[in-house]
Amino acid sequence: MTKTRINWEEVRKQLRASELALEEALAENPARIQAVFRRRAAQLARNQIQTASRTPPISVLIFFLQAEVSQSEVVQSERFAIRLQELAEVLPFRQCTPVPGTPPEYLGVISRHGELHPVVDLARIVTQTVSAETKTPGFVLMLRQPGRRIGLRVDRVEGLREIAAEQTDRAWQGSYTTKISGEPLLLLDVPRVLGALLGDRT
Repeated sequence: MTKTRINWEEVRKQLRASELALEEALAENPARIQAVFRRRAAQLARNQIQTASRTPPISVLIFFLQAEVSQSEVVQSERFAIRLQELAEVLPFRQCTPVPGTPPEYLGVISRHGELHPVVDLARIVTQTVSAETKTPGFVLMLRQPGRRIGLRVDRVEGLREIAAEQTDRAWQGSYTTKISGEPLLLLDVPRVLGALLGDRT
């Protein structure tokens, strides 16, 4: 049997070439490090753009208004929404003390925490009609106004939910509301409502 002779010189060359390749791979090569940093910077920039594009949803309270079209016909408007950040509290509407000489949209005042707060009929402002007579007294949405709280009387409260900011349809904007695309819902523009009540002194 013929024995195969091993070329030890060639083996040593291959081992040395492998060692050099490994050392180069483990070495802190400036060009390679810069390439890694550039890739990481590009990825971070993409992540920041994606994060910035995700606008937080709008937390709202859904409620209803009823308006009297005529003495014999009552219609219920579309659902409305109000941002939770604009609300201080929601109260059952029990009794309101009328104030002589005030405009018809003002229902009167209520006492809350030892202070008197005006309550307005939101249906008169938003729908431009008389609020309908209902069997239930409804609710008062107390607005979070620095120095002065105003209550908005509504007929029914549905509950809380979140709305995607992309759903607000700025192309369809009424005097006091903005349409929420994809469903029959109107987002209340509280600054405009207060501007109408306080003569734009908001």
